[in-house]
Amino acid sequence: ATAVPLFARWTDLDAYGHVNNAKVYDYLQQARVTATTAWDPTMARAGAEGSEHLWLVARQDVDYVAQIEHRLEPYAVRIAPVRLGTSSLTLAAEIVDGDSVLVRGRTVLVCADKDFSPVPLSEETRAQLGLYIVENGA
Repeated sequence: ATAVPLFARWTDLDAYGHVNNAKVYDYLQQARVTATTAWDPTMARAGAEGSEHLWLVARQDVDYVAQIEHRLEPYAVRIAPVRLGTSSLTLAAEIVDGDSVLVRGRTVLVCADKDFSPVPLSEETRAQLGLYIVENGA
């Protein structure tokens, strides 16, 4: 799995004094973009002018295991591809504090053309992402 540092910002806290549950989706998105573009730099251009495809979030599930609190030290998001479908990529992620899992997330991305119709993953993308596949989660 790829580890992406995560800093909980003061503005991410809610009235209960911990990171608001909705912010967790932002954290997972930040880690997803950082990791996928590191694994396959062509994913950074998806949807941009001149690119042939884009990535759509088809599903995202989150399990809140423990609270994320504000602190100066970063947490980590461990993220990895766990499945390559015909036109989809499934990612598993965990927000962790050392060995303690705080959040588990799973995201399904679908590769699509500019008309938002699913298209098969290219052989190049499949080969690049295949290097990082993890069998049992992040």
